[in-house]
Amino acid sequence: METDKAVTKETPLFKAIPKLKEKIPHIALTEGPTPVFKLEKLGAYLGIEKLYCKDEGATGTLYGGNKPRKLEFLFGDAISKGAKRVITFGAVGSNHAVATAAYAKKLGLAATALLVPQPKTESCHKNLLYHSVLGTELIMVTAETREAKTQELIKLYEEKEGVAPYVIPTGGTNEIGILGFVNAGIELSYQIEAGDMPPPDVIYIASGTSGTISGITIGLKIMKQKATLKPIRVSDPAFWTQARTDDFIKQTASILEKQAGISIDIQETDCRIIDDYYGKGYGVETPELREVLDTVAKLEGLNLEIVYTTKPMAALFDDAKKGELAGKVVLYWKTNNSIDLKPMIEKGDKSLLPQEFQEYV
Repeated sequence: METDKAVTKETPLFKAIPKLKEKIPHIALTEGPTPVFKLEKLGAYLGIEKLYCKDEGATGTLYGGNKPRKLEFLFGDAISKGAKRVITFGAVGSNHAVATAAYAKKLGLAATALLVPQPKTESCHKNLLYHSVLGTELIMVTAETREAKTQELIKLYEEKEGVAPYVIPTGGTNEIGILGFVNAGIELSYQIEAGDMPPPDVIYIASGTSGTISGITIGLKIMKQKATLKPIRVSDPAFWTQARTDDFIKQTASILEKQAGISIDIQETDCRIIDDYYGKGYGVETPELREVLDTVAKLEGLNLEIVYTTKPMAALFDDAKKGELAGKVVLYWKTNNSIDLKPMIEKGDKSLLPQEFQEYV
């Protein structure tokens, strides 16, 4: 069910499958459809005549990238259950955690983030200052203590606030959050129908917790698009396994099949994560990645970042050099935030953060 009556734009998932509108909670947080455009200069450089980009950078006004798409369905579900608070997870510099807190505040919900230590980075500095403005409750945990602390907080806030907090998983990735990218896959199909680009032969995209790629796989299937998805791994393969991705796809497809009475023909080969660009670990920069990032910025003015969006572009570069993309319609799906957060960050106050987080700022 749509929970924001003021929104008039039609949600692609509900346009494609109208009976879902009254069955799946959703609240509009995005400014879609996100643009699709041709990368003329980069295409000429790589020898790809039909190279396009779908840019998720400004999906929402508070925080862009792929996060708000999942949060539209997660917050829709939370509000339908009467939640007053959300609990979510990540590392200290988690983009997901700060996006969740930002949209929680917009919707009048409290936010608690359980965060694990990580190496000190610029994202830690920026996101923690943003949290200080948002008033997020920040709690330091370890992988070993996280679950016990979560259960403790659920009990505490259920007694204190009269309703259990709504738990949003790491990256917003579960069968509810994934619906956001089923929606995105369908949105792309409507853009193809409108003539924004020809049907792509291949799509390059980053794979972190795999929610984005799981949803796009299903969305493209629903709309009978034939593109080959090339998800490039950016997260730990020991934890975010191919088997987990397969399960996410099955669970989400099952919800849609049951709610809408449709059949979605998912094959094992539809979404195979490519591990070749993970390198030495999460977010580890190399000279090769830096060269790709700088080349794209110079030719197209497109701002990528090392952790997520440069790796699928590096795979695209390599495949182009091998001649594998000659004559093909290629889509690069950019998933990082491009909203300027500087005005909010400048309002941040380190002293408002718990002591254990202040060393990161």
